[in-house]
Amino acid sequence: MPRPPAPAPAATERIDRALLRTRRLWARPARRVAPGVDLSTVLVGEAVAEGASAVADVAAVLDVTPSTASRLVARAVEAGVVDAAACPDDHRRAALGLTRAGRVVVSDGRAFRRERLQALMAGWRAEEVEAFAGLLTRFSDALHDAPEPATHHLTRTHTTPNPNPAREHS
Repeated sequence: MPRPPAPAPAATERIDRALLRTRRLWARPARRVAPGVDLSTVLVGEAVAEGASAVADVAAVLDVTPSTASRLVARAVEAGVVDAAACPDDHRRAALGLTRAGRVVVSDGRAFRRERLQALMAGWRAEEVEAFAGLLTRFSDALHDAPEPATHHLTRTHTTPNPNPAREHS
């Protein structure tokens, strides 16, 4: 079966801008549900709530490097959202769990987002909500399953002039 053509650049530009704006759905509840708790701490709490029991698991769920996950987990522990206890089998690893406050942050955050989504789509027909849910889930699954691109094909829109051009070719 032939592969469908790539989406038009104008459509992918609209999707990109829309996805960037949806960040507010995650960031606002973090501030409202748990003042002083940032989005990354909420995401760590969500990962632990879904079964991430070690820093390596958090790194995999959040798609970050282990060192970044370690810093994020440390911040979540400091915020009182996650508890990190030494693993009995390997004292170099920490067994992660949600604290009572962490369970509240995750539960309240999920409830806030569900209520917000329901309010935002209150005027939508049921079949529109179902179609959107299906397409967004399909997109999310494709994003999750896609291999990382080998290189970035970004174009530089701004270059800083070299203050010493004579040294460029030495």
